[in-house]
Amino acid sequence: MKKIIMLISILAVLSSCSNDNNNNNNNNNPIIEVPVPITSENTWKLADYTYTKAVSNQQLSAYTNGNPFTLININSNIVSLNGIYVASSLDIAFNTNTIGTYTIKSAATSGAESLLKYMDIQCSISNSSGNTAIYKSTDTNINATVTEVDGKFVVNIPNEVVLQRTFVNGLVDAPQTFTFRCNKVR
Repeated sequence: MKKIIMLISILAVLSSCSNDNNNNNNNNNPIIEVPVPITSENTWKLADYTYTKAVSNQQLSAYTNGNPFTLININSNIVSLNGIYVASSLDIAFNTNTIGTYTIKSAATSGAESLLKYMDIQCSISNSSGNTAIYKSTDTNINATVTEVDGKFVVNIPNEVVLQRTFVNGLVDAPQTFTFRCNKVR
């Protein structure tokens, strides 16, 4: 009789337990993923793909209205660890030729508002066959910092910016968007 009472007690306890797989989250406390900081200089990330500068070029120029801008073009090393996207190139253009904080905008907004401290980004990715896709910044409120080291401008964008795909040349399944950030590229 004691065994039967014990068995019934155990069954009662087990049946009162529920399976709660929502970790008491109930969307009251959403989990916010903070991107892991990029620690290497001259490095940029597109989503989980990391690229490092192989060569770069900086040009100081002027719009047709005479207002200055800077263009930095950076090409990556070939990175076989990135799977299909083995290479990337990065164009960063910003109004003026000075250090400071710039707001990331589209190329159209940057060009139209050439007196404001705006920056636009164009990034391409390619596979081992040379097929490419191009991504560009849109109007955001995200800031980038421009400093100068050894006579070269250095751009830092620690917060993620969403780049929109604007062109595809044979790169099958290129995503519509990529998150982008960079660490002290020049």
